Amino acid sequence: MKFTICQKQFQELSGNNCHYGCITGVQEKDEKEKRRFSWVYDCGHKDFNRQIPDNGKVDLIVLSHFDADHVGGAYDLIQRNKGAMCIAPYLDEDMRILILSENSESYIQSDIDIQFIERLFRQGADDNFIFIRDEEHDLKKIKDRVTTKLQSDFWTFYPLQYQDPSLKQYQYVCNGIKNKFGSLTNILKGLSNNRTAFSKQLYNEYKKLILQAFPKKKQISVTANSISVCLYSGPTNSFNYQPVGWLHTGDTNLKNKSWFNTFKSRLLNIKTISELFLYRIMAQKVVIIPLCFKNGRSLFMC
Repeated sequence: MKFTICQKQFQELSGNNCHYGCITGVQEKDEKEKRRFSWVYDCGHKDFNRQIPDNGKVDLIVLSHFDADHVGGAYDLIQRNKGAMCIAPYLDEDMRILILSENSESYIQSDIDIQFIERLFRQGADDNFIFIRDEEHDLKKIKDRVTTKLQSDFWTFYPLQYQDPSLKQYQYVCNGIKNKFGSLTNILKGLSNNRTAFSKQLYNEYKKLILQAFPKKKQISVTANSISVCLYSGPTNSFNYQPVGWLHTGDTNLKNKSWFNTFKSRLLNIKTISELFLYRIMAQKVVIIPLCFKNGRSLFMC
């Protein structure tokens, strides 16, 4: 089996993100026998769906975090790919309340369907959704899906969930929102019943509590990318391919030394990596940084 890998970044719409990847396997004896597995990492706008090859068909959709410019086109993409596996960050209930409070108005502006918001934020049992929590179990489900589609274990996906250690500081804000609006269930119900007015009330209360808790803070938007799924993808060592992979980090803050050291050590455990390309969105431009791993040690060239 001969495999071809295609990677493409779409960012024609300012400030919105979508990365598309596709593996095509062709049986060398019979070129008509093709196997295909494609994926999207973040989908910030509905218009990206029309640019994705093969009529927008994908097998795996990964949402790094719940900012509107990363999930704005995801609902339409999922509707067109009913059987696709979706990966998103796991959030506890307090974190879901904070992110909804901060982002509900931007979801309206991006015309994100309320049913999709409920599906993302209820985070209940869903056969096609994986909210990264039990890493060993989650990795097996992803591996089984890829192997079944390609009929080969040629390619691997390795999601790593980032969490900003400073999140504990926002408990006061979350408690204040719950005191006024109630539980997550009540908040979702309020958004369903009167979305525009309720979103405005929710955000105004969030903003007021943030300013009370952090009077010197210049930036109100703080929580949406504090928990984010990064994704490594690359060939396994079962095949004689140059082990080059791709690492997508969304808006993860890799400047945090504690997190970065954990991140680095986990990547070094992926024995197939010898060279890696890091995709970062900086000032609305895609920056590709080579991260090289040799003999179990890492040489970071930025």
